[in-house]
Amino acid sequence: MSFGGYWVVYDSTPVSEVKEFLNVNDFDVTCFKEYLSNKFNRHLRMQLTSFSDFDSVSVHLVILGFKNTNLNPNTLKNIIHFLIYHHYMVLYHKISSDHEIDQMRQKIAGQVGVDLKTYLENSS
Repeated sequence: MSFGGYWVVYDSTPVSEVKEFLNVNDFDVTCFKEYLSNKFNRHLRMQLTSFSDFDSVSVHLVILGFKNTNLNPNTLKNIIHFLIYHHYMVLYHKISSDHEIDQMRQKIAGQVGVDLKTYLENSS
């Protein structure tokens, strides 16, 4: 594994780049999951991830955050951090994925200003 862990991926994923990517790709969940997979593979110098490794709920919550023009760049940076960190833990440290994904969703929803329970009820 590349030295630096998830920081290598996080540092190479600035808010401005994510914002531009999402705008160009019409805020598409699958496209963003592919973007994340490419980031992980390129910056960790491993071809271990695919778009299906990324949690769709968390990715959609991130997209909601980027659609919200009231969120400041620091909040968006936190959202990206949670998304990358928790996926890294699941993918490379084989942490209990249910617990880790639940934590990630909670943190991202909190930053976005969405009640996760209500969001999950309305999306099913």
